[in-house]
Amino acid sequence: MTSAHGIRRWALLAFGAALAGSTARATTEIARGLDCYQSGRYAEARRLLRAAETGRPADVDLEFHLGRLALWFDDAGEALARLERAVAAEPGDARLHNALGDAYGLAATTAPLWRKPGLARRCLAAYERAANLQPRHPAYRWSLLGFHALAPRLVGGERAEALRQAEALAGLDEMEGRIARATLALLEKNPEPAFAEFEAVLRERPDDPSALYHFGRCADLARTRQREGIAALERCLQLPPPPDADASTLALVHHRLGNLWEQVGDPARAAAAHAAATRAQPDFNLAKLQLRR
Repeated sequence: MTSAHGIRRWALLAFGAALAGSTARATTEIARGLDCYQSGRYAEARRLLRAAETGRPADVDLEFHLGRLALWFDDAGEALARLERAVAAEPGDARLHNALGDAYGLAATTAPLWRKPGLARRCLAAYERAANLQPRHPAYRWSLLGFHALAPRLVGGERAEALRQAEALAGLDEMEGRIARATLALLEKNPEPAFAEFEAVLRERPDDPSALYHFGRCADLARTRQREGIAALERCLQLPPPPDADASTLALVHHRLGNLWEQVGDPARAAAAHAAATRAQPDFNLAKLQLRR
């Protein structure tokens, strides 16, 4: 499985230098907030980091993280305010531009009709800025792929550009490219090429956890080959988690498995799988995770 990039993983080292002048309470609240995030307890993480903010005003890292949490809770206003301030303070930081693009995208979904095109164009511009600053960062290529795959031409969406981003991802990492091509095939209601991307891997490496998960994802989203998808996901759960697995990784496997059990008419197993997803990540919400997840 691939790590989520719609919500960034928080690294403790990112705060190391900045903590030198903080109060002990703020330092503790930040550490606890980070721990809550890693466990998928986003409501608690938001509360703790907001409390820490009182001891560290105008802190770009906190603006970034609290902006990302505002996005998780659909608070476009707070997300835009925080992330615009962060970008103004550090205009050369790609992660801030990418997060700001997410904020513009969220704002566009609820804005009045006359405001939607402008917000969508700002979303694209922010994603492009992030990718220009760090062209080899897969997360920023995924943002561009998602925009061009889903946005109408009126605001800049182009299928050809989505394909170019998929190939750019393939140039960075073979599996990233497979996931990208499969995602585009699924969006076009053409599941067999999507399955084929991961069948090719599984013929050589039957226990590849990423290929197993994404085969199951194809079965879930395409609503076909469900029994094969169930077998792939159950095998995935038997394997050690990948080194880059986070709180959402295990939750996603259980969630997809629950969906497939529903599709084959087994509500008891479906309920058990969905409950396991919530245990793995208490604030689990599939809609908030990235396109490729």
